[in-house]
Amino acid sequence: MVFRNVLPILAISKLLAISMGVRYLKANGKGLSRNIDDTSTIVKWHPSDRSFVKLNFDGSVAGDKVAAAFVLRNHNGQIIGGEALNLDGATISEVKAKALREGLLFAQRKGYKKIMVKGDSKLVIQSVLDQGATPWNLVPIIEDVKWMATNYDCIH
Repeated sequence: MVFRNVLPILAISKLLAISMGVRYLKANGKGLSRNIDDTSTIVKWHPSDRSFVKLNFDGSVAGDKVAAAFVLRNHNGQIIGGEALNLDGATISEVKAKALREGLLFAQRKGYKKIMVKGDSKLVIQSVLDQGATPWNLVPIIEDVKWMATNYDCIH
């Protein structure tokens, strides 16, 4: 069967998404009774300016499991949309760059013109800003991101 491994990968992605959601709610003062691992670092979400939407992107590689995700929110923190992607054979930088690309594409399709972008990959951010050499495996993804950026009035 060609797709015999799809279900477990989807289940892992869902568990990761739920875990991130629980951590977000706990860090942002929403009541939860579930305990969260005290060794984890929680980063609190900060809203965008009223005229902007905020795109958060990230990726994860754990063994042979690779996932990219993004979420788009308005200035009140309400989710406009998001997506999680299962990817095979990618490096962490490729995964994060793909999450950024897919998030920008999503926001573009929704018609947003002003966007704040937040991610934790220094390599991806510096590559997009031409602040250093872009690794060969990121070049096509970064070029896509730069091209998409021309469709926005303002990106922070």
